[in-house]
Amino acid sequence: MIVIAGLFLFRAPVYAPDTEFIVGGFSSDTAIPILMANSDYFSPFSLYYWGQDRFGAWPFLVLRLLPDVSDFQVFLAMFVYLHAGLLVFFWNRDPFAFLSVLSLLHIWQGTSGFLFDIAQPYGWQLGSILIALTCLESTNRTARAAGGFLSGPALCTGLFSFLAIWLSPSSILYFLAYPILRLAPTDGLRSLLSSAQISRLFRLWIPAIAAYVAHSLLRRSVVAYNKEAFYNKFETPLRWQLDLVTPAWKAVLQSLQTPEIILWALTLIMLTFLAMALFLGLGKWARFARRYPMEVNLLAASLLFLLALLPLNWFYLNQFGIRYIALPRFLMVTGVLLLILRMASRLKPPFQLSIRYAGLALLAVTLLWTPGVLPTRKESAGYQERKRVAEFLEREYPGIPILGNYWETYVYAALQNRRNIPQPGTGQYQRTPFLVPEFLEASTIIVNHRGYDRTVESDGNPLTYFRFRSQQYKLEEHFQSQGVPFSAYSLVR
Repeated sequence: MIVIAGLFLFRAPVYAPDTEFIVGGFSSDTAIPILMANSDYFSPFSLYYWGQDRFGAWPFLVLRLLPDVSDFQVFLAMFVYLHAGLLVFFWNRDPFAFLSVLSLLHIWQGTSGFLFDIAQPYGWQLGSILIALTCLESTNRTARAAGGFLSGPALCTGLFSFLAIWLSPSSILYFLAYPILRLAPTDGLRSLLSSAQISRLFRLWIPAIAAYVAHSLLRRSVVAYNKEAFYNKFETPLRWQLDLVTPAWKAVLQSLQTPEIILWALTLIMLTFLAMALFLGLGKWARFARRYPMEVNLLAASLLFLLALLPLNWFYLNQFGIRYIALPRFLMVTGVLLLILRMASRLKPPFQLSIRYAGLALLAVTLLWTPGVLPTRKESAGYQERKRVAEFLEREYPGIPILGNYWETYVYAALQNRRNIPQPGTGQYQRTPFLVPEFLEASTIIVNHRGYDRTVESDGNPLTYFRFRSQQYKLEEHFQSQGVPFSAYSLVR
């Protein structure tokens, strides 16, 4: 298992932030985690991605223990953590299943292009979910043992459930179905509602529920702090609107290929039938659920994830971005693969071996002799251009505050060692309000005019004077780097 994981870990440079592999390239969303990992600022605002309340920031708080963390180091930490989560999850499972899922992860750019992107929390989230599910399985096996809620597996489940939910509250979906499936009654819903079954169900649920409640309290306290400290809650106004379901569903269908759509449809049919069978007490299907609880849990949670996302206003406001379903897409297909392999393992030895050898042969042909299946490293020209601009600013104006458009301001600062102090201009998305006082104290600032029209005349020349946050600045020097127009301004006192 460790050897298999190691072989795939060596491919890390192929998916690094400076390559073309990552969907969207190196953006301001990529820059924020790097800046957070290197910042010495800490307050409740630091507990989430700066300027958000959706994604937890614990990975970057941990990375602060390292000096001068680069973009590749942030990526590598996430990449290793994700693979460690997969290794833990598959440790007591079939090595062939582990190899199959790792191959899927590295081949399927439609999901890995987001799972490997440090601009998103999904890689960290996936690793945390898988470790928490492994601990949950152990909690079930030791449910009758001494220790109760304070047993090692229960505490492990609670810890990694909290880390996953902190990264994204949607993670709770992956911890709800497994206890029900594991305790699926053979005579209908009534026996599940017996006092003994409810006690066992509660024992399996309590770590994740406690983690969710703890996160809710944490988030509320951070939102309250933000309002008091910055006069802005930085709160995402999430709402479910039924009128958004139809356009969201159409957008999802357009983003998926036909085989995957069929797989989702078959999963929906199977889970609907299974839910009805469990409710009616069809013993055969109850035994099926208890035999394959984790596999069915991955399918059910991924489907619930998708259904919950369709009416969400944030999904609509972000143009139904396919990145939002990268994690459930991967875990749904993982659940299907595991279910097929587990069911195949129950066949008679000749058939079981035939399926295994055929699968190994198919994987070998796919990975070793099919050109282009495994991506190769391709450096991003856009990254290199941004890097050159960042190096120029660091060399000529080290540590000087930089003002400009939201997208580039954070990017240049993230690609430096002696960082410019980034500050989006008026009307731009603010991610670093805590840097405003330091910015306003500076006697000299750099302005990036590209994408920030407030600082240029109608003919494109920089303003001789302009105001920012009630302070006036005077033009001292105009220059360019890689075609990007900048100016140095001095504070008028």
